Amino acid sequence: LATGIKSEAVHDFDRLRHHFDRFPDFGKWFLIQDYIPGHGVAVDVLMHNGSQVAATQHRRIREYPVRGGVSVSAETEPLDPDLLRESVTLLRSLEWEGVAMVEFRKDPESGRIGLMEVNGRFWGSISLALASGVDFPWYLWQLAHGERPAPAIPRVGTRFRWLAGDLRARLGNPDSH
Repeated sequence: LATGIKSEAVHDFDRLRHHFDRFPDFGKWFLIQDYIPGHGVAVDVLMHNGSQVAATQHRRIREYPVRGGVSVSAETEPLDPDLLRESVTLLRSLEWEGVAMVEFRKDPESGRIGLMEVNGRFWGSISLALASGVDFPWYLWQLAHGERPAPAIPRVGTRFRWLAGDLRARLGNPDSH
């Protein structure tokens, strides 16, 4: 990275001003996001012609790096109707075609939820969706060949673990569960 900074938590305005002063092209290099404690929630969606074809949802159990990174352990959970509606509305407004993982951060104590990002590709935990019975790659292939998929209902409670990343996360945070 040209700045040498991958991510940093900034807790006061003086520190933020320091970064602005240090990097004249600050807006080209950095994304400023509000930090929401809690865990990541992802709504995985396949869109076609403005409609949702298939969807799953998973909760991140652990991430690496531990303060926010890739999912190293996750579990499918029931689709939250509000998150699904918001995800589909966002993707529809973008005229999205294909797969996307719409990532949120959820604070279970306050109930606060924030949009993190949209990943417009197959995500690293795609095997979790497959294990839960939802075969996004197959459905996408079917759509590309003029066929109409018959998506499965995802099995709730299916778990995913990326062992190498999970070990790094646990070593970096011995209090993780």
